[in-house]
Amino acid sequence: MKLATKTMLSFIAVIIFQAGLTISPRSHSIQIWIKDSGEGMSEDVISKIFDPFFTIKPTGIGTGLGLSVVYGIVKNHKGDIHVESTSGKGSTFVITIPAKEPAKLEPQGTFN
Repeated sequence: MKLATKTMLSFIAVIIFQAGLTISPRSHSIQIWIKDSGEGMSEDVISKIFDPFFTIKPTGIGTGLGLSVVYGIVKNHKGDIHVESTSGKGSTFVITIPAKEPAKLEPQGTFN
């Protein structure tokens, strides 16, 4: 067990993440992107990554629910998520969510 934990920690330390946020008043959307420096994904893996219980991890490590949950949350907010990946160069996930202007608050009475 210690060897597996040590190996996993070494693997995690090698991946570098970058993230960004763009708010576009013109298109009324918010775009969030997350990029990693991992090994990238094949087209076959990309086609399945949002499926519940899909994982490329060994049996017993992870459930494969993470990205399917993210997909559901994004879709519930009428958004979109897609991934771009290049073998050997990492992956970039882009989430786009429609933005609304804040509702105007009207006074509801007086306070004494």
